[in-house]
Amino acid sequence: MDISGRDNSIDILRFIGLMLLVLAHVGPPNWLMQLRSFDVPLMVFVSGLTAARKEYTSYKGFILKRFKRLVLPVWIFLSIYLFILALAQFFQIISIDLNIKKVVESYLLLDGIGYVWIIRVFLLLMFVTPLLSKISTLIKKDWIFFLILILILTFNKLLESLSPFLNNFLCVKFILDEYVVYLLGYSTVFLLGLRLKYSDRIARRKSLLCYFIIFSLLFLSHLFSNTSLEINNYKYPPQPYYIVYGLFVCSLLWILQKWISTISCKLCKFIGQNTIWIYLWHIPIVTLCNALMDNWIIKYVVCFTLSFIIFRIQFYLVNKYLSKNNISKYLEG
Repeated sequence: MDISGRDNSIDILRFIGLMLLVLAHVGPPNWLMQLRSFDVPLMVFVSGLTAARKEYTSYKGFILKRFKRLVLPVWIFLSIYLFILALAQFFQIISIDLNIKKVVESYLLLDGIGYVWIIRVFLLLMFVTPLLSKISTLIKKDWIFFLILILILTFNKLLESLSPFLNNFLCVKFILDEYVVYLLGYSTVFLLGLRLKYSDRIARRKSLLCYFIIFSLLFLSHLFSNTSLEINNYKYPPQPYYIVYGLFVCSLLWILQKWISTISCKLCKFIGQNTIWIYLWHIPIVTLCNALMDNWIIKYVVCFTLSFIIFRIQFYLVNKYLSKNNISKYLEG
């Protein structure tokens, strides 16, 4: 904890998660791509940590506040970015295929321009946060908690396997593929964050051992069934092999929480407190970097540095000229 009572470890974990998210988009070597495949689970895990033991006196109030905090920054960014892309397309400055379908999908946090689907994950979890918080509080035994997570993942895999049989029911298939499977998969990671926030060392070690064993069994299963061992291949939609890897790494990082909390890098903590806008600004920059550069290391450094600089300028301007305006809270964080 810092002197303000804020948990440094949570900011540092957010910083790590953001670094990994950006890394995924610059085309790193395959071994690194697979190793860093706990990026989204880590961000969801941290979201669970921050939600632990909170009181939800008004469900409607919580949903409205959280919705505005998650979606308004994205819509503000998209309005600016898509307007610039439309102008560039109109004057034939760059060759792009920007159409109504892509614009609408972007605002709905679907495919669209890409990258913003992660916000949909947090939006889905928003609707069930009070329920998941209640479940985490009611379950006293660790083994029952682990069993519930495994059952959720098993049920999620069953639903995912039903998708090919729903081609004649496109609406049902769409809801299943884009919402239900994502919600169930990532809810297990969110639950783990809720559970481990105030856990003792023994509970954390049990969690680590449990998910290490399960991931090892899944790894062997894929190995002997001659299916892909690449974790990132099971991300869209999130499947047990991918999710359990995330659960394992998140458990490992939370065991190191005391050490992580001692990291006093002000820059890392600032970035960890303002991940959403840095992530949003990286979208146009990584698109340009991928078009103009080949070396993934250079792309990574340029993309992350420029994204941070742009947000830092934005942060300065917002605090200087809009600090008393209600919109300022949606231009930070």
